[in-house]
Amino acid sequence: MQRLIERLASLLRGAGARAAGARAEAERGVALAWHAGDLQRAIALGARALARWPESADLHFMSGACLLEAGRPDEALAALREARRLARAYPLELLCELHLALALVRAGRERYELQPVDTTRTGALTSIVICSAEDARFERAAVDFRAHFAAVPHEIVRIADARSLAEGYNRGMRRARGERLVFTHDDARIVTPDFAQRLDRHFAEADLIGIAGTRRLSGAA
Repeated sequence: MQRLIERLASLLRGAGARAAGARAEAERGVALAWHAGDLQRAIALGARALARWPESADLHFMSGACLLEAGRPDEALAALREARRLARAYPLELLCELHLALALVRAGRERYELQPVDTTRTGALTSIVICSAEDARFERAAVDFRAHFAAVPHEIVRIADARSLAEGYNRGMRRARGERLVFTHDDARIVTPDFAQRLDRHFAEADLIGIAGTRRLSGAA
């Protein structure tokens, strides 16, 4: 990572910054420095990159987030406001809203009201990831999900050789093409006929939904 950061600094100093892909490399370098915990380097690289690409919502957001973590909420506010102005898509626009709220609290400003962010995606593809080593169990689950998602664009991603559920779900996530991901066991059964529609309504209010099941259901409560 250090080599990449040094290359980025060199790139920003030279004419190579005009090359194709330079902006993406700049954004990646700032992100790597940020996630490595080197906030001062990330802030410095972000400032130099923004001098060349002031229209980058990602650079403004990362700079604002790093300034916030570094205990400089007033400076973070300016960067995050610009990021929010430039952000055109979910989830970046929502991340900007959340960081703005946190920056205002830390700066001692008045209460911040979150602006509405459209997280719904009409007709969006849902990827259903199933870890299953047994063909019969997988097919029963797949038939059930296909029936409930018949009116919704969807795909079913099977991981048949998962080393663990975590490893299998991570591999399924990388393989999935959908904007929404459903991770399920191969013995799950859906008893609610409007499950896909309910899921859509819940995703309008939440980014992460967890569903608990039982083998010993004795009533609606």
